[in-house]
Amino acid sequence: MSCACKVIGHCMDCPVRGSSRLCDVPDDVLREISAEKQQASYAAGSILYREGQPCRRAFAICRGEVRLTRTSADGSRTILKIAKAGELLGVGEAIRNTEYVATAEVMKESSLACLGREQLIGIMGRHSIAGTRISQFLGWECANVFVDVCLLRQTSSAAVKLGQFMMRWVETCPHCCDQWISIPYTHSDIAQMLGASRETVTRLLSSLQRKHVLQMKRRRLRVIDLAALRRVANGEVCEHNRNVTVDMDNLPPGRSLTRVADSNRVWRT
Repeated sequence: MSCACKVIGHCMDCPVRGSSRLCDVPDDVLREISAEKQQASYAAGSILYREGQPCRRAFAICRGEVRLTRTSADGSRTILKIAKAGELLGVGEAIRNTEYVATAEVMKESSLACLGREQLIGIMGRHSIAGTRISQFLGWECANVFVDVCLLRQTSSAAVKLGQFMMRWVETCPHCCDQWISIPYTHSDIAQMLGASRETVTRLLSSLQRKHVLQMKRRRLRVIDLAALRRVANGEVCEHNRNVTVDMDNLPPGRSLTRVADSNRVWRT
């Protein structure tokens, strides 16, 4: 790690207490966790742990964001998720006593609480409520991973995958239709998570802006038409495109019309 842990603050007085499964426990359990945990601030770019390293610590994100990536056989990195405040990192590996399955990189200045593997296992053994809370988090994480796998393996178009990805993210931001919200992903990040090219993601997002489904400015987003975005996620044609007409008598020789997107004709031999 690029920053040494130091004991700061007390969980009992934390303004965001209860935001994490690990701290959503009775006072006596939280006092023990507070006494045993270490709190550290990390600058953007700091590495909490690397893929393949033995798991020695688990983390709770109190403030900030952490990107989890995994390296493929050809050396390219794939973003698995961007963990936010309240989420836990490394608890699955700590419980199984295995190596970290991903590299955890701090995206912006963050504050994290960390517990040694032995400390975490000890607290779970002494307090069933702590074990229950961590199990709930792991169950929630497994369900999300299952949805991600289905998204990648389905045969839908890149537009549908992007629509579903945007809907999943937008649904966690209740004010996305009323105000601008920050986007934690670059176009390259989204492309990696969807198994698409950056150019494809950029083109599709530009199309959604032209159709007045959403607005984007410098890593910020505002949804204009949530119903239209939902239709895209469901694979339906946007109302903006349903009135497009095609002159069937002027098709190029040997070609057939397969799809109409925006005002462009898409042909296939």
